[in-house]
Amino acid sequence: EPMSQLILEWLNQDIHLSKEVKAFEQDFANGYLFGELLHRHGVLGNFEEEFVNDGTLAAKRSNFDKLKAAFRGGSAGGLNVRVTDAQVDEIMAEDRGSSLRLLYQLRRGLNAKAIKPSAPTQEAARRHKMQVHGEMEEQFFDQKAKTLRPIDDRYRHELHAKKYVDEHTRQLNVAREQERTALQNKEQHVQTFRVERMTKMQESRTNKQQDKLAGELHWQGVQERKIKMMEKDLAFEQEMIRRDRQRIIDIRNHYQEDCGYADLEEGKEANGIAWFERNLQRIGIDTSEHSGSNAPGIEAKSLKELHEKMTEKLPTKAQLQIESQKRMAKIRETKRGTDIARKERERRQRRVLVDQQATTAAVEEKRKEDDLLVWLLQETAQSRQEASEYDLKLRHKEALWKQREDRQLRYAERAEQEQQEAWSRMAEKAREERAAKLEYTKLKASAGLADDADATKRLEEVSSDEEEGAASIDMRRSSIGDHQRSRASLPGAPQENLQEVPEATLEVASAEELISCVREPAIFQYLFSQGGWARHKPSEEEVQQTVQKSLKMLGEAACTEAAPRLGSVVQWLCKSSPKQLAEAKLPSDLLPVVAITGSPAGLGQGRGNSLALGSVVADRLAQEFGYAVITSQQVIEECVALAQKPPQVPDYPILNRMRELGQEASRYVESGAPPYLVTEMIFRKIELLAAPAPKPVEEEEPADKKKKGKDKKKPVEEEPEPVRPNGILVLGFPSDLSQHAAWEAAFEAYTSPVLQLLDSEQDQLARLSTVLAPYWREPGPAAPVVLQQLGPNTSVQESSVRLVKLRHPDEASLREAIMKDATAEGAWEQAPASVVGEEATPAPRCKGFEQELAAATCPVDRAWLFASAQVLDRVFEAPLNSTVDVVVQEQDGEEPVSAEEVCFKQARDFLASWNRSSPAADTGEAAADTGEAVAENKGGDADAEEVPGDQAGAGVEEATGATLDLEVSQEASMVPSNPDVFRDVWLSGLSSYLLGLRSLLAEVEDEAANYMSELVRMQRNFLEFLQRPDDKGLVVEQFLNSFPLKVNFTPGTRQADELNEQIQDMADKLWMHANFRREEAVEERQRLMTGGFWEHRANVCLRLVHRFQSLELSRFRTSAAVLRGSYRLESKEELEQQSLELPPENLSSLRELASWLNSSAEHAAAAEPTAVPQPDAAAKLQGKGEIDEQASREDAGIQSLEDSSLAHNSAELRAGILAERLGLASRARAVAAWTFARLEIMRKQYEEVFARMDEWIRHRVREENEAIKATTKLMRTRRWEDDEPLGATLRSTGRSSIARPSQSPSFAAMKRRRDVLKEIIPRTLDVEVYIPLKIEVCDNVAPSQGVNSRSTSRSSPVPPASAGSVPSRSRRVVAGPDRWTQDLLWGLHHRLLDLGASQGGGALGEEQLLQGLLERRHAVLGFEQEEVAPLAWVRRPEEVYRLLCRSMVEPAWGSLSVDITELMLAMIHHEYGLTWPSFEALQNAREVVVAQDIDANEYPDVGISEELFSQLQLWSSSSCPDDLRRFIFQVLVCFENEAAPATLSKPPSRRGEGPKASGTSGTVSARRLFTYLGLGVAPADGYQRISKLLLPASALQATEEGPAPLRVQDLWALLFSCKSRPSQMVVQRPDLATFCQDILEEVKGLQPVDAAAAKAKAKAAPKGKAAPEEVTEEAPPPPEEATIALAEPALLQLRTVLQALCSHGGLLCRRRGLESLFPLGGGSGPPLKTSSEASRLTELQSLVPLPAEESPPPEDGAES
Repeated sequence: EPMSQLILEWLNQDIHLSKEVKAFEQDFANGYLFGELLHRHGVLGNFEEEFVNDGTLAAKRSNFDKLKAAFRGGSAGGLNVRVTDAQVDEIMAEDRGSSLRLLYQLRRGLNAKAIKPSAPTQEAARRHKMQVHGEMEEQFFDQKAKTLRPIDDRYRHELHAKKYVDEHTRQLNVAREQERTALQNKEQHVQTFRVERMTKMQESRTNKQQDKLAGELHWQGVQERKIKMMEKDLAFEQEMIRRDRQRIIDIRNHYQEDCGYADLEEGKEANGIAWFERNLQRIGIDTSEHSGSNAPGIEAKSLKELHEKMTEKLPTKAQLQIESQKRMAKIRETKRGTDIARKERERRQRRVLVDQQATTAAVEEKRKEDDLLVWLLQETAQSRQEASEYDLKLRHKEALWKQREDRQLRYAERAEQEQQEAWSRMAEKAREERAAKLEYTKLKASAGLADDADATKRLEEVSSDEEEGAASIDMRRSSIGDHQRSRASLPGAPQENLQEVPEATLEVASAEELISCVREPAIFQYLFSQGGWARHKPSEEEVQQTVQKSLKMLGEAACTEAAPRLGSVVQWLCKSSPKQLAEAKLPSDLLPVVAITGSPAGLGQGRGNSLALGSVVADRLAQEFGYAVITSQQVIEECVALAQKPPQVPDYPILNRMRELGQEASRYVESGAPPYLVTEMIFRKIELLAAPAPKPVEEEEPADKKKKGKDKKKPVEEEPEPVRPNGILVLGFPSDLSQHAAWEAAFEAYTSPVLQLLDSEQDQLARLSTVLAPYWREPGPAAPVVLQQLGPNTSVQESSVRLVKLRHPDEASLREAIMKDATAEGAWEQAPASVVGEEATPAPRCKGFEQELAAATCPVDRAWLFASAQVLDRVFEAPLNSTVDVVVQEQDGEEPVSAEEVCFKQARDFLASWNRSSPAADTGEAAADTGEAVAENKGGDADAEEVPGDQAGAGVEEATGATLDLEVSQEASMVPSNPDVFRDVWLSGLSSYLLGLRSLLAEVEDEAANYMSELVRMQRNFLEFLQRPDDKGLVVEQFLNSFPLKVNFTPGTRQADELNEQIQDMADKLWMHANFRREEAVEERQRLMTGGFWEHRANVCLRLVHRFQSLELSRFRTSAAVLRGSYRLESKEELEQQSLELPPENLSSLRELASWLNSSAEHAAAAEPTAVPQPDAAAKLQGKGEIDEQASREDAGIQSLEDSSLAHNSAELRAGILAERLGLASRARAVAAWTFARLEIMRKQYEEVFARMDEWIRHRVREENEAIKATTKLMRTRRWEDDEPLGATLRSTGRSSIARPSQSPSFAAMKRRRDVLKEIIPRTLDVEVYIPLKIEVCDNVAPSQGVNSRSTSRSSPVPPASAGSVPSRSRRVVAGPDRWTQDLLWGLHHRLLDLGASQGGGALGEEQLLQGLLERRHAVLGFEQEEVAPLAWVRRPEEVYRLLCRSMVEPAWGSLSVDITELMLAMIHHEYGLTWPSFEALQNAREVVVAQDIDANEYPDVGISEELFSQLQLWSSSSCPDDLRRFIFQVLVCFENEAAPATLSKPPSRRGEGPKASGTSGTVSARRLFTYLGLGVAPADGYQRISKLLLPASALQATEEGPAPLRVQDLWALLFSCKSRPSQMVVQRPDLATFCQDILEEVKGLQPVDAAAAKAKAKAAPKGKAAPEEVTEEAPPPPEEATIALAEPALLQLRTVLQALCSHGGLLCRRRGLESLFPLGGGSGPPLKTSSEASRLTELQSLVPLPAEESPPPEDGAES
């Protein structure tokens, strides 16, 4: 450092280069300053021409090439400076110290050998010139050398130190000169600043004077302009006054002239009024103005006298002048007042304007202040609220943790005790079972049924196994207890305290708490490998290698492939058991209640005179069994009629309730009665039939009334007693999903899972289980799940009411029945309105199917309504086993049997088997009868697998019960005996895993924060240590106490030299202290580096990794235990569980840490054995006799498992455990890689801290050096004798004497001493403490786009997710949206395109649609992406999705696949609550389209742009905003061209956010638009709507002559949805030629009447006239030009049209599966129920009065 400072001062102060040198490496990198330095010393002459001051590489090389040439034998060769190429490269690369070394050589060479003279010259100079010494050399030899002897060691030391002392003295002189120069510069700067300020002040003053003068001139000009303006205004006013006067004079003269009063000129006669007055005066009539006045006239004798007298009366000139002056003064006064008023008015206006401006400014300022104050108050309130919420959240979190900890501690003891008791009971039960088996074996051996040797052997085995069974139970209990203890200990205390943790209990946290855990960003990224975990996720090859190593360590054979099975097992374990059906609260002695339904096409309630088959069968059954037949409409009418009658007193409870129901139903005449209301009506009607109301009691009449009315009394017919029926037949109800749901809820309190939300605590836990075990990733369900589904207890128990459904055997039979029904009388008429009573009060119909059925006028519509309703109803009724399907089919044979007889016989046999209540009946005969009935039902087919189980009677069930039990028991060993135990184990493990994961990640977060704070604290402590005070101040203070006050010694004298020597001694002491401080700082830094800080932190990270891997191992053990327990293939040997070793504490380097992390992952994967017998070992179990239960099963007659089955299930179990082991290895390696990445970052931060410490030490040493230099300099340059007395005494020393003051120092001297003491204190280091970035546990990154493999359905392989398939998100979402937004629909549409809709032209298979929907559901269900589907859809089971997809496909009615456009439009209308456009709105839209400039022949295949679409008033603007309308248009346009579908533009995330989306360039045809928006309720209704929208105007305009002609091609296109629906979804349609031929022939057959009329007309022609020409048949026109002219009703009754509606009519109808299955969005289906509502649901209670108890007979002697 001193050398660099010396070189720097030499260059900047002595040489004065063209550039001030600050950094040697940067300034001398190009070589230019080296050349300038040599040029300044005269070594280089052509410097300016050859050297270039540029930083380019070429300039650097050119400059250094010239320098090397000069140093290597050139002009600078005499400097003895050696420059190598490597040194030049280092200087050009700006290496530290390279330029400084070369400069030091140059300085030494230039000072000593710059221009070395030749040898003769030196000798001559030496001889002729004496060496001249300076003042310093003289002082040295006078004061130092002369006082010492040459032999003294001090002399040699002084000679050796002379050059350093000289250099030090020179530096002091240079510093003194710099200080003097600085003072001069400062004084010059102050003087310059003063002059500049004075100049600026003078200029400012001059500018002010000029501005003032200019202002005065401007003011004068303004005043002059004002005066001129006033003068101008005054002249104008005077001119106006003059003009007014002149105008008055002119008017006066004009009037005078008109009146004749003007002065007469000579030669002119008077005329006018004056002439007339004079003539009147001549006759004595005075009409002048003086007439009638009493003023005397002028009497004059002559004219002259008259003139003189008149002249006298005139005013004089002076009077006129005076009057004129007064008048003018008044005018001037008025003018002056007017001017003053005008000026005052202007002044007031200006003042008001100024006041208004000031007020406006004040108001605006006040408003701004108020707004600012309001904003500040809002910010303050919001900040306070956020602070309070944050504080509340923290306190709530702490309280939850505290509560959970207390709850766990309390629950631990209780659960442990209960668990011990449970295991004890199980052990006791096992002993009892063993004892029973032993007793059975003894009895069998005693009976001689087996060999004695075998019996004895089995006795020994059974007796020995009696104790082994209990021991095995205890062993399993201890094994599971070990699993639980290991799981419970992982999230808690460190590994050293594992022994202190008590046994864990099977406690499961609440689902809400666990869901909050999963939604935390850190846990979310860990579970789903997102964020930072995605970068450290190992590849499949690495995981496979790790698992192979672990299996080798365990000594197990490697499995070929892994197949996950845990998901389906866990879902089966967590599946809630179905609610048991309640028994209908009907009278106990009432026989069965049976509902009979069927298709209206010949089976159910139809039209016309012919009775339907269901009615006929019901009537025959009622006659034979004594049943009562009721219909829903009859019951409604009866209840409404009761509501119109007055209630009876006392009223029967059932009739009273029916009356109330009738009153309530009267409000639903238009909308239809709700199904639950109709169901209760039927229930009460059944009760009324079972317990009729008693007759009212007649009161006796008085005697007198009897006599009076004796003669008038008429005989009254008594009403017959009501006959109580043996059973009830309900005809036509229930028929759809809503009615059936209300029916089962009322009778049996049953709610189907299809109509129930998965929102219970158990459902939430099952959903949470998918986080660790997603079942949709598995190729199929596991064996226990399949076997459980095959068992007898998979469905609910037998229903107490039954439903008989009549159905056609195939589609052809259904169409034939429709055609037959169409020809019946009254089949095309609408059902008459239902009225009640004499007043014809309308009665409502049941809402839904019955209401729509009554409004339908076409047989095809009625058949379609029933068929579409059965798609949903069959899934609802499947688990109940209460429906009997009766196939309506005639039986051919020797004796043909009609369909009616077949149906009647099947129904009769079914009722007969159900009515058999006697237990002593012959079971064999019953079974035989039932077998015959079943055989007849199938038409002779004896295949028992096709016979529904609910058609068989009790005898069949008893006969086949043993067989079913035998078949199930063959596989029962695969199903766990107690699934609740394993469910509790799994849920406990899940809870412990998630809570432990949260705890661990929180500790990792805290550890990262602690590491950062520790690094900062270490730096601050080191800075405090580095800058702590030392003894240098004390040394200086002691020196100042002995320092003389008068030091004004002459330089060179002995006193001055001694003073300098003392100062130098003090400086040496200060340097010693500085060196000691530097050594202490280096030692402290070394101590911190080797103090174990890094090793401790690394060990903490490794312990966290150990806990992570232990937690993952616990998860694996729980999964393996659940799998082994589910398959019941767990080995009886105790599992050897290995615990993971703790990390060593002496690991430091990253290499050692990486090695331990890799080995820990391998050990974690090998810590738990598979414990599943090998397939070959399982095959040998039977031969060796190692399974003791096998012999007992053979003895009992039950067949054991075959070897192949055991091997298959064992292999499946091994594959499932291997899949879990792969997941364990993957997560263990990810944790290791993630931790190592964090350790690398921590190591870099650690090294950066110590690098900064090293830099701080150098800075501190530099500051202390500067302080010491400044102190010595100040002591040498300061004048200490100012204001001090000159008297002093001498202090004798060993070498000299120095004056010492005899008095105390003055104030100025004390101040200077304080300055010295301040100077010795070094400046505080201006450095920044390195604050490392906190290593976050989770990254703030957006999740991946698309749905990954976890979110795929099980039905098909996982395709790669396309870009944009799922909307992106920027952060975690705590809950999904409440409906399908435009973003979600857009993502779903894109995903359906990827699944095949783009290749199908808008058609997609049922399985592909199910896959797309389940992908969304599974993504939300597994918490991976909670914003891709609404929560209301996620809470529905998968069966609802399958049912929805199934309802969109109807091959029997024309649709082979799902129409994506129809689906998207249905979802938009359903989710946004839009009503479909009315028919009137569609007709108005058609008129708007036709009114455009289009070709009429091209309609409806004309394009509609987005602009025109937005003008169509299909929806109101409030319900359908512009963005939604634009989205609907894009959906319609998407598949306009099936070959090249358009892509929907992504909608903005929020309404009003971002720029407005641009319009869609494509167009949609009117055919496609009106087809999708004009679909009807049924096929005929849809045809009627679409025909009026798509047919040309010419085909709709009927005339008086008949209907308008209709082209057959247009009819064909409408019926078969040509050009409107995707071609790949439509069932193969007949070609146009065939259809045209069939319909023309059928229309031609309708015209025989017209031909007969023409023939009769020809016969009636008179004789003598020619006969009419023969009619020749014309050739049929081409199919494209053929037309027919029929009215719409007649057209629909054509057989060809009916066949088209039967085969393709479903394409004209709107699907209602979405509204029925998801009614929360505004649909009309049955309401959904939550889990709590379904559990609280109760059946209808009976209102039948209890029988009155009979009173005992009175005793003898008692009073009557």
